[in-house]
This record gives sequence, C-alpha cells and structure tokens, in this order.
Amino acid sequence: MKKLFLLFISILLIVSNTWGQVASSAYNAKVFDIEKTDSIDSKIKNAVGSIFSSTGKKVYYFNGFDFEKYNKNDPNLTDITTAEVLAIKNGITGGTRVTKPTNSYSIIGHSQGGLRALAYITEKQKNNASQLSNIDAVITVSGINQGLPLLDGGLAGFRRRAGDKVNIVGNGIRAAIGIFDVFEVLARLIPRNQLADGFGFFMSILPSQKKMYWTQAWTNTTPGVFRQLDDMAPNSAYINEFVARTMEHTYKRQTGTRLTSEWRSTPGLLGTKIWYLWIGYVPVYTTYIAREVIPVFNNTVPLGFIVGTNSKTLSMLDNEKSITDGIFAAEISFAVVQAFHIAKCVGIIGLFSGSVTYANDANRARLLMKDIDAELNDLKRSSENDGLVAVYSQFIPKTFKDPNTSITRTNLRNPVVGTNAGGSSYSIVPGPKLNHQNIVRSSATFDLSNQMINEGRNERKKQGFPR
Repeated sequence: MKKLFLLFISILLIVSNTWGQVASSAYNAKVFDIEKTDSIDSKIKNAVGSIFSSTGKKVYYFNGFDFEKYNKNDPNLTDITTAEVLAIKNGITGGTRVTKPTNSYSIIGHSQGGLRALAYITEKQKNNASQLSNIDAVITVSGINQGLPLLDGGLAGFRRRAGDKVNIVGNGIRAAIGIFDVFEVLARLIPRNQLADGFGFFMSILPSQKKMYWTQAWTNTTPGVFRQLDDMAPNSAYINEFVARTMEHTYKRQTGTRLTSEWRSTPGLLGTKIWYLWIGYVPVYTTYIAREVIPVFNNTVPLGFIVGTNSKTLSMLDNEKSITDGIFAAEISFAVVQAFHIAKCVGIIGLFSGSVTYANDANRARLLMKDIDAELNDLKRSSENDGLVAVYSQFIPKTFKDPNTSITRTNLRNPVVGTNAGGSSYSIVPGPKLNHQNIVRSSATFDLSNQMINEGRNERKKQGFPR
C-alpha cells in the first residue's frame, strides 16, 4: 500500500513537474537567441533554428517556467518581461545568448513563455511603440495566455484541491490497515483526512529534481512568496496589466422542469380571495458564468495560438504503461479492501470496528483510481486541456457573444495567423494530439510556426510595413 500511495503522489506531481520542461534560464531574462545558444532542448533549437536559416529572420524563443530549484528571490514576471524587452532591444553581450535584431523578427513562446510573449507586446509598446512594427508575429505554443487554471485561487486553492485527493487515497490506505483494526486503535492514532498535512514530507522523499521547490510551495501558500506562481494565476495583476482583462457575465438558462404543488389565490366577491391547491410543472433554471477576455496589448501585431489537446496527463510520462498498470492494481486493491470490510460488517464484528467507514473510504479511493483522468482534470480545472493547461486558456478569443444581450463583440483585433480550428482563434498541429510536453518536441509544431511567421509577414506588408 505504501507503494500505491507514493505512486499516486507522483501522479499529482506530474501536473506540476511538466511546467518547466525546458532547461534553466538566466535570472533576469528567459529569452533565447536560437542560433547562438546551446542551453535549450536540441529538438527545439534545431526546429526553431531551421526557421531562422530558411528565412534569415531572427526568431526568439521564450521558454517556460523553471521548477528546477527553489529560490525565494526569483523575480516576478513583470521584471522578467522588462528584461526581455531590453535584451532584444539592446542585445546581451555577456551571456552571448541574445543579439540585437538587424531587421524584423518573431517570437515563439511555450507555456509561461507564451504568456510573457504576449506581455512583451504591451511592455514593448510602453518602451518604444514605434518598434512594434518590427515584429513579424508572436506565436504561443501551449501558452498559459489567460493564466494557469490549476492555480485558480492561488497556491492555497491548489493545495486545498490536491489535499482533498491526497486525503481520499490516504483514507483508502487507512482502510487497508483497518482490516486488522478490531478495537478501532487505528481510528484514534491516524485520524481521517489528515494525510495531506504530511504531503511535504512525502514529496521530500520522492526522487524528483523539483522536490525542493514543491516542498516549499506546499508548505508556504502565502501570496507573494512565490511571485511567478502568483503572476501565473488566472486574473492576476500581471495578466490584467500586460495581457488581458477578464469580465464575468452571469446568466440563467432553463435546464428542465420539476413537479410541484403550491397554494394559489384568485379574486372572489367583495375583495375576498379564494385559495386553491395548484399542482403542476415549473421551470428549473441554472446559473452560468461566461468569461469575456479583453486584450490590453497592441492590436496590430500578428498573433498565432498553437494549442495542445492531449488531455491525458499520464501521456507525459516515459513510463506511462507501468504507471497505468500500477493505478489499475491500486483500484483492484482498494476493491478488495472494501470487500473485506463489507464481509466484516456481515459478520457483525465490523459494525463495532469502523468497517462501515473503512468500506466507504476504500470505495472512494477505488473510484478515484478508476477515474484518474477525470480527477487530474479536476485539478487542472478543465476537461479539455493539454495535460496541464486548459484549451480555453491557451488562446485569446476573437469575439464574445454576450449571453444576456446576444450582442457579439470583437475584442481581439490583431490579425490571427495559422490554420484556424473551426473558425476559432487557435490552431491545432496536424496529426496525433499533442500534450504540454511533446508539443515542443514535434517538428510539425514548428512547421506550423514557420507558416504562421510567413503569414505574419504578409499581414505586415498589408499594413504598409516593408519586409
């Protein structure tokens, strides 16, 4: 059972460990000059470098968040964005990673890098708006462009949701031990729903490069301690200032009817009322929230949004099959534990040794293992995602239809390049579905990026800028 628990803990960490798939970055800027650096994944370097070599136009790559180590002095995203604008404008001579462009250029950003690439436009506009015309296109790849829904409610929200699931598994393990708990000794020694409190300890014993960071993040959820995580949360101050503001529109829709009875009255003689019992169906309404995204960046820069759609988190693991087999084994194990406690209840003795609670706990743990994809999607706050980031957050919608007035507003006025999916604002890489990790390891992603950059140049020509 200990192995099963550690297995599940590792699955929860998959969600977080995949955020920083690209190598470590410099303190102030995380922009890479593709033809000059060896510090990023060779597939990314070769793929983006091929765009440069075929066009002669500079392509900068903004990498994702780095979870390799914990550093409480990490800069926030505002500082990083400012540094990246200056790095491309002036060039970095010391690190020899970024050189000043001599003509037009493009930016490709992955994950958090996509968010910063959009913010780059806003900061560039503040810094030197006249140079915005030098940008051929800004392309985000699995970008957290509206924030990372996993961090909805900040670190504290994530810890609460993840802790609930950790406790479900912990209660299931407790139920397994409880098979031999005749006098409810276990119930007094190990209270239910307490295992999440020790989550930091279990992370510390995992063989993970990122265990130090997540041990710190789990134990300290105070806002402002992990500034980049705060900036990555939906509706953060950084996103509102540099990328987009989100407005929520509440509306109701009838979703059914229900049979009811109520006393009603009708006017009688001389102002009296006649009461009668009415029985019939009344409408049932459900309240929904529609999110309207309003960009704050310059509306002439061509944009491309490449979206990952493989929502299976486990697909990002090299040992996916063994993990899947382990989860299935855990499901069967919890089913056996449940059966034992039901049998003890039938034999009366279980009624006095907590077997009713143990059986229910084992069943809930079994269901969690059975529906592991749904449970992880619940943590990601979306059933449609790339294994980490919700699809809706990977792009900026062009239009919004107000559910209360039925008026359609065009909010994204930038040219959107690429092969759009169903007329939406985003593009999907042809071929098999890609997740948050392998989307930047696929040559097809950068073939599509190259196509988008060429379309961006054509858009710039239409705008009257020489290319």
